[in-house]
Amino acid sequence: FWRVIFPLLMPITTLIVVISTVDSFRSFDLVYILTRGGPFHSTEVLANYMYLAAFHDYQMGYAAAIAVVLMAITIVPIAFFLRYTVRREEG
Repeated sequence: FWRVIFPLLMPITTLIVVISTVDSFRSFDLVYILTRGGPFHSTEVLANYMYLAAFHDYQMGYAAAIAVVLMAITIVPIAFFLRYTVRREEG
């Protein structure tokens, strides 16, 4: 299993982890529609926090900083996946 099946499943497993990570940061619409952050911010996600900082508290600079952090958190797994894929294709 560890020498045959697992290495063959590694590319798709990596892709699923990357897609799940990126998709978890896109859950703004469900949280905002259903709970708007919930009682005492219990269901608030980073995108919802960014929206509330920008348009509810009028802290545009703070919301822009949150957006940059959100983008960096999203780009890092994608960069690792692309690097892994290119390295695997070449060798």
